[in-house]
This record gives sequence, C-alpha cells and structure tokens, in this order.
Amino acid sequence: MREQRAIVIPLPLSVVESNVWDVATWNRFLSDVEWIDRQADEQFVFGVRNGRRLQDVPLAVQWYPHDHRMTWRQTQGPLWRGEVRMTALNGRRTRLGVETEAHPRSFVDNVAELLGDRRGIRVDFGPLVDWLERIPQPFNPARMEQRPSAANLRAARVDEYLARTAAAEAQAAQDAARALAAAATPLAHGEAADAVPVLTHH
Repeated sequence: MREQRAIVIPLPLSVVESNVWDVATWNRFLSDVEWIDRQADEQFVFGVRNGRRLQDVPLAVQWYPHDHRMTWRQTQGPLWRGEVRMTALNGRRTRLGVETEAHPRSFVDNVAELLGDRRGIRVDFGPLVDWLERIPQPFNPARMEQRPSAANLRAARVDEYLARTAAAEAQAAQDAARALAAAATPLAHGEAADAVPVLTHH
C-alpha cells in the first residue's frame, strides 16, 4: 500500500523544518502512532495502534539536511518505509510532502486492502497544522538558528574532511608543478645556449 500526501503550510521553511525535524513529533501527522521512543543514533521505536493491539515498530531514520528531507524504514517485520520532504515556496510558505509504503501486517489486513479498506498508518496533517499554529513563532524565522542533530554534525564533519583533503591534494599538485618547472629551467637554458651560433671575426 502506497500513500502520497502533501499540504502547503503558511509558514516559512525554517519554522516548519525546525519542528518536523524532530522525529518525536511525527505522531502529529502519522495516525495510529501513539508514542515514539529514541533508542540510539538514527534508531527509533514507534508504538503503533493496530486495532486493539499496540505494536512496537523499530525504525531507522536518516536525515538529509541539504535536501530538506528525511527517510525512514522498518528494520524488522513487514516493510514500512517513507519520506518526509519540505520545499520552500516564495519564502513565506512551505510545501510538506509525506510518502509512505507499507505491506499488510496480517492476513486480515491483506484481505481488507483487497476489499478497498485501507488500514494501518495513515497520513493526517490536521494535528500537525493545529500544533504549528499554536506554538510561538520567531519574529524573523529566516534567521532562526536550526537545532543541530547528530546526523547534521556528522555530515558537517564529513564535508569538512573532504574539503581539507581536496585542498591538500590541490596544494600537492601545485608544489609538484613548481618543482618540475624549476628542474626544467636550467636544462632549457643550457640547450638554448648550445643552440646559439658563435660568430668569430677573422
């Protein structure tokens, strides 16, 4: 079962992203998710209501700050994965899109899906929008400092390491080119001197 939902929120990207970036808030737009517990770095457990039962669903979540999106996938049991993506619109509005894909968790769910009864976790933006409207908003949200996460810090360290490595390689190439030029200069002068004819007067 695949579901794609999107909504335009009348708030800047920085405001929406700073709130949706926190996985603990995802039960505000994923129905039947009653609680969310962080287990380790990028590892979470969702308490999902399935009829009268409450199931523990382990998930791996990844952040992509440059693309303003996050993805998740279930690490045990039936496939459940999805993506949250945010896009800035004219600086004052944000398009929030959520895409999910899930396999039926039981034979009953499979039959219900075949009959057109879509069970399981659904996307509902209503609680999230109501919550965003109630929280205090910064006077200048475009300048609001984003909360760093472990994924952001790791990405920043990787980018810094790659930049240092590229700079070192470029410097080494320049030094090698200068050394070759310096070594070739005397030889070139010597060849030029040998090639110039010497005029003698009789």
